[in-house]
Amino acid sequence: MEVQEKMKEYKSKYFSEKDEQNICKMYGEKVPVHEIAKRYHHNHWCIYKILRKYNLKILGRKTPNHVRFSKDKCNELSSVISKRAKELVHQGKINIAGWNKNLTKETSEGVKKISLSKIAKPRSKVCKEKISLANKNKHNSPATEFKKGNKIPAEVLNKLSLKWQDEAYRERMLSLLGKAWSKKPNKPEKIIINFVKQNNINLIYTGNWDKVISGFNPDFINEDKKIIVEFNGKYWHSKPQVVERDKRKLSAYLSKGYKTIILNEDDLSEAVLKNKLMELKNET
Repeated sequence: MEVQEKMKEYKSKYFSEKDEQNICKMYGEKVPVHEIAKRYHHNHWCIYKILRKYNLKILGRKTPNHVRFSKDKCNELSSVISKRAKELVHQGKINIAGWNKNLTKETSEGVKKISLSKIAKPRSKVCKEKISLANKNKHNSPATEFKKGNKIPAEVLNKLSLKWQDEAYRERMLSLLGKAWSKKPNKPEKIIINFVKQNNINLIYTGNWDKVISGFNPDFINEDKKIIVEFNGKYWHSKPQVVERDKRKLSAYLSKGYKTIILNEDDLSEAVLKNKLMELKNET
């Protein structure tokens, strides 16, 4: 009677009341726990949990002999258990919400401690020196072996120098390096791109290093009419070193037969863009 009352009080998350009665009966008939677990597609811990809740005396070892199951069999049983658990969660019979659900640093001391422990702490000077010494003369790639002190052979340097003198090779390499930066159009360039699309103007955006001319990358280009459009922002293109570079850029474009149209920040209105770019409109 005592056992039956306790069985009514205990509501298992994994077994029905009838299943629990059968488990107790089978255990009373000295059926091994691992056999009971196998029949109900659960692990032995679930069975022991029920037996302990009912205060039934557990005879012999409290844990089954794991040698009885092969590794493949254990994996098979664990997959069955996980499927069963997922079904119970889906049915709403068990809830496996995280311990920190709806808790914040303000309401829970535990969450606060974990949060503080994850804040990055600056490395001490001693720690930095240790890391530096540990990584000294270590390289991840054979291509960087020369950094250990071995100089690049003169023959290799001469070959690279000769290759770089070839304009086609130089422009191809500059284009590949520029694309590696993943450059995207800035806001003013996007305004120009939208204007070009809306007005059917034959102008292609090449500011992502799709095109290289004499080592320089034009923003927009029209190959048919040999016209380049460059956008120059006030801040960057007013610096002395950039002004000098822009002069070299324009002369390089001119030497290749390209006419250059310069657009400034004040030229982004629709009226000014029409005035400067409508000569490039596609003929329909």
